[in-house]
Amino acid sequence: MKNQKKKSFPRRVFLCLLAVLLAVCVASGVYVSDYYHADLTDSGLRVYAAYGSEDGVLNREKYEADRVNLPQDTTETVIDGGCHAGFGSYGAQKGDGAPVISAEEQQQQTAGALAAWMTLQ
Repeated sequence: MKNQKKKSFPRRVFLCLLAVLLAVCVASGVYVSDYYHADLTDSGLRVYAAYGSEDGVLNREKYEADRVNLPQDTTETVIDGGCHAGFGSYGAQKGDGAPVISAEEQQQQTAGALAAWMTLQ
């Protein structure tokens, strides 16, 4: 445990707020996935989708093909400069693109966009 790198206070606060936001998403029925296999068009669910412009892991063809399963009012956000691994803190992913922004910036933009979307609903 001594060798673990301590997270800065702002990062810890951000991660706590993100955890709360994700808990609210789960309680609100927000569906989080790379692809939408089930037909959600008439489900009554509100759907929010986000991916990074540099995401090399997301199969864009599959993503586009599966969009027909989403409700018409689905909100999509592309995080400019973000990559697949930037949404979490698990390190680089095989095949992923090179991020142009930090993972912290990507997570902050994602949390802000998701919070704004939830406020509008």
